[in-house]
Amino acid sequence: MLRMFLTPTAIVAVAVTTCFAGTYVDTFSVPPAGNWQVNGYSQIQQAGGNPGAFLYGYGIDSIFPRVWTAPNNGGIFTGDYRTQQVTSVGLDADLIYVDFQNVGNRPMTLLLVSDNGTAGNPDDDWAAYKKGANIPYLNDGWLSYDYPIPYDATTFPPDWQALGLGGSPPANPDWNVLMGDVTDVWFWWGDPELFYIFQTWQIGVDNARISWVPEPAAALAGLLAVALRRRTST
Repeated sequence: MLRMFLTPTAIVAVAVTTCFAGTYVDTFSVPPAGNWQVNGYSQIQQAGGNPGAFLYGYGIDSIFPRVWTAPNNGGIFTGDYRTQQVTSVGLDADLIYVDFQNVGNRPMTLLLVSDNGTAGNPDDDWAAYKKGANIPYLNDGWLSYDYPIPYDATTFPPDWQALGLGGSPPANPDWNVLMGDVTDVWFWWGDPELFYIFQTWQIGVDNARISWVPEPAAALAGLLAVALRRRTST
């Protein structure tokens, strides 16, 4: 009978392995899981991304571009963030054209949306948002944006704010409710609570991504498989 023992070093390796995050990335070289949309028109370009294919947004006539997962069809980017232990969400962005080149200090903002348990009623929708680094200027090329997600927080994190999206959002938005069911993910190219001049934009989006803590059982199984191969080969 084959016996296998985990040494102290292997036990430490298990603990370390469980801390590394798994990541899914929409590279737009295949149909994206997030079914990403923009507030204009969009198409996938096969070259010019970061690298390769990217989502090209054009005909955006607005105060700023908005990029979001298809409502209730965001795939791996939506759902129960607490159970999935989602640690971050991000994307790469490029400003290709804008009417007035000096876009100012506009933050790239992540919004995690809750439909408040009523998928067919947008009136009570709301979001938690976090402002990040400024959007790209023309000729900046591709810039990356990543937002840590405090999935295990029990109260509203201090660096996140609530935003009503419908006419009757909840009076007391609950971070716990949101982490249990993120229904959409949005990226707004500006501060959600400021107004800017309308203009037309062309943008690029690539490498939309989500990271999470892998299940300890999966990490342990992988380590045991490696240890077993080493032991049977000696």
